[in-house]
Amino acid sequence: MKKVLVADDHGINIELAIAVLETMGYTGTSAKNGLEAIEKARSEKPELILLDYTMPVLNGVEACRQIREIEGMDTIPIFFLSGNDELKDRQAALRAGADDFLSKPFNEQTLKEALWVYENTKKNSVSRAS
Repeated sequence: MKKVLVADDHGINIELAIAVLETMGYTGTSAKNGLEAIEKARSEKPELILLDYTMPVLNGVEACRQIREIEGMDTIPIFFLSGNDELKDRQAALRAGADDFLSKPFNEQTLKEALWVYENTKKNSVSRAS
């Protein structure tokens, strides 16, 4: 099974995201703030990370930047799941290294589609580069 790290300061959001991802073959671990997300990314080496934008201790944007600097974390998908749906927030997340930005509340179909697009775009860009 693939491992996912879900970082959010609201437990119900973590539970929902992990429940959806478990139906897709992932096993979940969680973090309640950005600093904990960085520590877990380093120690658990997840294959997918979902970050909330606004978290205590360290926000999602800064956590994303620091996770991207960890060896081996530069290519794993990082998606933001956030209630912040303003263009400037999306831009900040993408500049920090996020691969996608999904608005809360999200549903299972939206998350599955985003993962499908990411995985197929990545495969196509690798095959085009060959």
